Amino acid sequence: MEREIFNKYQEIINELKIGNRGLFKLEESLKKTILSNWANLLTHPSIDKNLYNEWEALFCVVNHTANFDFDFLKLLKETFFYFEKLKVSDDLWIFFLGAFEKHVLTYFKFHSMPVDKEYLTQLNIFLKSKNPEVLEWVLRVIESLEDESIYFEKEILNLRPSIIKIFNQHQRMSFQIIELLNKKWAHYRARGLIK
Repeated sequence: MEREIFNKYQEIINELKIGNRGLFKLEESLKKTILSNWANLLTHPSIDKNLYNEWEALFCVVNHTANFDFDFLKLLKETFFYFEKLKVSDDLWIFFLGAFEKHVLTYFKFHSMPVDKEYLTQLNIFLKSKNPEVLEWVLRVIESLEDESIYFEKEILNLRPSIIKIFNQHQRMSFQIIELLNKKWAHYRARGLIK
């Protein structure tokens, strides 16, 4: 791992430990290092423990930039297909979802554009996850889409667990997010924002 990324990663972790948010302004030199390191990580045929740690640090840094960065969109798209091909661990997918929300969705919001359907299709795949934590994370990301979240209505309503099936905190949180989305959709329909 590049020293510059590792140092920023440690700095963020230290900030988080004392209760701060760990956000920072991305400088051009660090950005170039991230882009180079990220592109290099995508060339490996598999992910061992060392590479896993590099991915974790990279996503931590990317997720704590104060603002979204357009140059990360292309690499996030490539990372999605790379992770899918390698069938990576759920932890890496959770890191990915954080970066996806931070950089992809914020990009579209900032430019007042609807989110590209290709990105919505990618999110749809996570709704099939058997991991309750991944499911919670993707529901949080979808909830942040506001009225565009309606794209996922059918799939999400099919997920709605019964109270009996809610075993852990992630399942309980997913249930609450689904209920919140349902209320939002009813509100959007009442205001004529969606059909």
